Amino acid sequence: MKTKFFLILLAIAVLSSSCATLLTGTSEKIYFHTEPVGAKVVINGVNEGVTPAEIKVKRKVS
Repeated sequence: MKTKFFLILLAIAVLSSSCATLLTGTSEKIYFHTEPVGAKVVINGVNEGVTPAEIKVKRKVS
């Protein structure tokens, strides 16, 4: 009985640790605002636009 209970708890722990991606998705919109406006937004060496800007970025997979 204790072994079965332990295995169920272990399964819940493993499955719930990957749950965040399912709930929040694989990307996120980030809003960039600077003063003065017009600054370049560069992400990983790629020019994504100028401020103010709302840019969709991929979440990092861990």
